[in-house]
Amino acid sequence: MKNEENIHIAQLKVDIAQSENQFRQLFDDIDDSIIIFDTLQNDELNPIRHVNDIACELLGYTKDELLQKYAQDLIAKNKKSINFKTNELFKGKKKVRLETNYVTKDGTHLPVEISARKFDFEGSPMILSIARDISARKKAEKIQKTYLKQLERNVAERTHELEITNQQLKIEIEERNKAEISAKKTEKNIQALLDASNQSIVLLELDGTIIHLNRTVLENLGDGQSNMIGKNITDYIPEHVSKHRHNQLSQVLITKEPLSFRDERDGISFLHNLYPVIEDGEVTRVAIYAENISDILRKDKELERTRHIQDVLYCITSHAQSSDSIDDLLKSIHGIMIKELRAENFLVALINKEQNSLEYKYCVDKTTKACSTVNDISAKANKRLSLLPIGRNETVHLSKERLIELKQTGSLEIEGIIPEVWLGVPLRVRGKPIGVLIIQDYDNPTQYTLEDLQLFSACSDQIALAIERKRFDELSRSTRDIFQTIPSGLFIYQYNPPNSLTLVDANPAAETFTGRKLMDWKGCEFKEVWPGSIEQVILDKFLSPLLTGQDFVSEDLSFKNEVKNVISSYRVRTFFLPGDKLGVAFEDISEQKAAALSMRESEEHYRAFFEDNHSVMYILDTLDGKILDTNKAAEAFYGYSKEELLHMKISDINTMSEEEVIEVIKKITKKKLTSIIGRHRLANGEFRNVEIFSGPFEVNGKVRLISIIHDITERLKSQTELSEAKEAAELANKAKDEFLANISHEIRTPLNGVMGMLQLLKATKLEAEQLSHIDIALQSSRNLLRVLNDVLDFTKIEAGMLDIYNEPFNLEELIEQCLNFFKVQADNKGISLSSYVSPETKNCYVGDEGRIRQILFNLLGNALKFTDSGSITVGVFSLPSSRPDKHQILFSIEDEGVGIPDNKIDYIFESFTQVDGSLSRKYQGTGLGLSIVKRLVSLMGGKITLESEYGVGTTVTFCILVGKIVPKATLEKMETPIALPSRRLNVLLVEDERVNSLMAQKFLEKSGHSVICAENGEICLEKLRNNKFDAILMDVQMPMMNGFEATERIRNSEEFTDIKDIPIIALTAHATNKDREKSISAGMDEYISKPFEWDLLEKILQKVTS
Repeated sequence: MKNEENIHIAQLKVDIAQSENQFRQLFDDIDDSIIIFDTLQNDELNPIRHVNDIACELLGYTKDELLQKYAQDLIAKNKKSINFKTNELFKGKKKVRLETNYVTKDGTHLPVEISARKFDFEGSPMILSIARDISARKKAEKIQKTYLKQLERNVAERTHELEITNQQLKIEIEERNKAEISAKKTEKNIQALLDASNQSIVLLELDGTIIHLNRTVLENLGDGQSNMIGKNITDYIPEHVSKHRHNQLSQVLITKEPLSFRDERDGISFLHNLYPVIEDGEVTRVAIYAENISDILRKDKELERTRHIQDVLYCITSHAQSSDSIDDLLKSIHGIMIKELRAENFLVALINKEQNSLEYKYCVDKTTKACSTVNDISAKANKRLSLLPIGRNETVHLSKERLIELKQTGSLEIEGIIPEVWLGVPLRVRGKPIGVLIIQDYDNPTQYTLEDLQLFSACSDQIALAIERKRFDELSRSTRDIFQTIPSGLFIYQYNPPNSLTLVDANPAAETFTGRKLMDWKGCEFKEVWPGSIEQVILDKFLSPLLTGQDFVSEDLSFKNEVKNVISSYRVRTFFLPGDKLGVAFEDISEQKAAALSMRESEEHYRAFFEDNHSVMYILDTLDGKILDTNKAAEAFYGYSKEELLHMKISDINTMSEEEVIEVIKKITKKKLTSIIGRHRLANGEFRNVEIFSGPFEVNGKVRLISIIHDITERLKSQTELSEAKEAAELANKAKDEFLANISHEIRTPLNGVMGMLQLLKATKLEAEQLSHIDIALQSSRNLLRVLNDVLDFTKIEAGMLDIYNEPFNLEELIEQCLNFFKVQADNKGISLSSYVSPETKNCYVGDEGRIRQILFNLLGNALKFTDSGSITVGVFSLPSSRPDKHQILFSIEDEGVGIPDNKIDYIFESFTQVDGSLSRKYQGTGLGLSIVKRLVSLMGGKITLESEYGVGTTVTFCILVGKIVPKATLEKMETPIALPSRRLNVLLVEDERVNSLMAQKFLEKSGHSVICAENGEICLEKLRNNKFDAILMDVQMPMMNGFEATERIRNSEEFTDIKDIPIIALTAHATNKDREKSISAGMDEYISKPFEWDLLEKILQKVTS
């Protein structure tokens, strides 16, 4: 019995578990938020006991976070919030529905509808709260309320508009009734107005029947009004016009638009206007207005012609004001004549009264290049055609026939080809001719109309006035320019007998030397201008040109400037001017006198500078090198007296021959040489090294040389010692480079064997522990290789031999490659590795992708090495650049690692420096990485900075300059990988090191290739003679014959012509860029430095053989 009860109890537990399972599934799968909380006696706080996933998602909390809160924590606290006290909410009820706002984890207020119910759970009162997000419904309700309010406003506005419209209609109806009453009263007045019009006015039915007309129609047609009304309008129109009028009436009826047109009958012009009379949207009648506009058209045409002539005259005046010379003015006028009269041939001649001639100032004619001057124009026998308009003082218009007739009768002299039409007009100023204006046409006898003649005549006086004004302006401007700019002071006085002079004008130079403005003393008497400065005898001499006819000239007259209180010396001349005027010219010779004084002082200064100068100086004759002068320093340096030196030539103290010295002097004289270094002999027989600086100068037409000599014996000795020290340093540096290169080669060769064998071993079947050991060994080998590369890079940077390459690269792919490289290591340490590239940063740039990758590898490796947990983030940002051809990119590497103490930050970028340099340090490395990074960044035009907090983390930022963006399509094309077919190859492996040879052979055979080995270049050539290969893997450093020599034989020897293009890949432990370039220059196709990864070798093999 007890067993049955136990079975029953067990079954009940299973049922209860299933029921609870189903409830829990239903509880979690429902779409609404469900929260179960206690109801306590104090009714202040209700602890939350259960929540579903939707509640967590809606509120932004985890379940654990919500189960530690009270129901009141989730309700928003504001004026509209409910008082969430459960006893009050459920007073007399078991179920409650309400709306309130939840507060999410980020503080957002979320409107919800809550359905809550009380229930007992395991003997405790609980409340089940189901909340539904009603944000969308609330938003819709808000929009609906706004729409209803807007609708109410629109209805109210429309109702108000209808009320206003009804009121306006009422007013309009009343006004229309009044208008109908007054219309009948005004009808008679309208008829009177129509009869008073000078227009013919007719109202027609649609078929043309006349129903109304005014008195002007009757006067024009001569028929009685009673006879015309009721008749058709076509009865009064000529038959050939009737059809046209019918079409016009039809057009008005169809378009319902007015129509206007002109016609002319019996020499009279009429303007007709047809207006449709529209009632209820349809044309019921047509009104015609006709007006005689002949007089209006004639007056309009005359007015238009007058205005056009005025425009042309204004244009001529405008050009006269804007042109700089008569030539420019006449060229502009010719342009106007071409536009107005089609005057391609245009000539302007002006009278020269002094020469009694007519001179052509402008001559453009297609039959001649130049127009000759007409001389002796006043002679009656002179019958030149160009003088005819001047003699008649009127416009002359002649046809070709008339010109030939006048020439044949001897009335005219005509030069050149006779035109079809000739037109000449005198240029007159105040009624008197000053020249002639001519246009002529050689093709069209009717080229010029009567209107053209009128325009040409009307323009002549304006052109003459413009020419005269321009001539006067040029003369006046030239005279005034001379007066204003001449450096001498000029005064013009008016003579008033018997001995008075009044100032009329003065130029700026006169104002300058007197220190007074013309406006201050214009009109003053001579004695007022020169008070107390010039005695009466000087005034009498000034008046000499007026009284005696003889000009007065004084070579040195002193005058005191009262304003500046300065006495100056002047050369003065007075001369007679027309109109009893006296001109006085003052030339300031104070500067000349001062210059003479300065010259004397300069000579004294030069002599003092030359004689007392501490530098050795002498002056030479350029003809024979004789020493003409020398200073005290030369006496002291050479040990000769000045008298002895002046009897010597420079060749006497120079180690060069006299011919060589003369040749050097010639070069210095021609300024082909300014300094030389030589050896001079002293009086005691000692020789000193000297540097000589020389320059030519001229004295009284003779060229001399002045030379300054510096003793450089000690300097040359120091330079020699410095050069020897530099050479020794360079040899030491070269030895160091060779040592490092050899060390690199010697380490890389066995390291290549170690890494290769480890990779081969890894490819075999091994246990997990064995694979782990191999991976550790490989990683250690790679770390050793990285240290070796750092040392070599540092050496190249120190020597200034590290090159930066500029090639297109994809920035995002570069960042992704760097992160992928460290991903496994980061995952093993549980570190989050991420990147952020700012939106403004482009994807494609030009720069040294390899060096940027090296920088990022180094910084990311450091960050990963010094970070045990947390995250590492790589950020990339675009910065403005001061150089238009460059972009500036900022990189940041931020980690949450151990950080760097403040006292170590300043030294972190120094070579061979680490944060922990103790024997018990935790982290390994050479201390070169950050030093290389800093120098690489500097080589790429950038800077690197570091911020760190010990125990918190480190942020390293660096910026570099890169080239302009490469179009994406080009970059994608360049980066498109070549499909490399994998196939079995016959490979010749040339390697002298046994381990490396065995390792490479095994790898190639595991990859499916056939391999034959050779120990040096000679054996390589022997193998090539007897076998056929697809590619050669060539070591460089080998006994007997090295790789370069073997490659040269293969490429250039006639013996191997058939296989001279066979792919050759250099496999060498020499790992610098120079080694790579040397291998490619030697004729090799590709280059791989040892140690290498086998994937790389396989990839390059397939590439060169594809």
